[in-house]
Amino acid sequence: MINLYVGSISRILSSSLILSALVFILYTLGQKEVQWSRTFAVLFVLGLLMSIMSGTRDGIGTVGGFPTQGKLFVMLCGFGILSFVVGITALLSNFFDTTFVFKYGSYLLMVVIVMKTFLVEGHRLMQFFS
Repeated sequence: MINLYVGSISRILSSSLILSALVFILYTLGQKEVQWSRTFAVLFVLGLLMSIMSGTRDGIGTVGGFPTQGKLFVMLCGFGILSFVVGITALLSNFFDTTFVFKYGSYLLMVVIVMKTFLVEGHRLMQFFS
């Protein structure tokens, strides 16, 4: 079971990014004063890196790797597209000097990161125990 999370460099990096994102989310939710533009940028970069490492680790589209057919893959892609739409919207709203998009975009990215983490880790655990 421990090999599932620390068996190789890509697994160690992927697991470290997951822990970093969860710690950052909990830290942010515990703060009274939050700089939403910085929080948004950190969450966006962490989510992107987590997706890249997950794809590398699980071998998306390779023989014996993460399957590219089915509802799980479509859901993960949908969450990724949603994140990029929110990122572009926040980038454009930066020109209007508003924190509304950054604040609620950060909350949305938190939900997306947690949902994608649960989906991918749940799939890994099901594969491990089957």
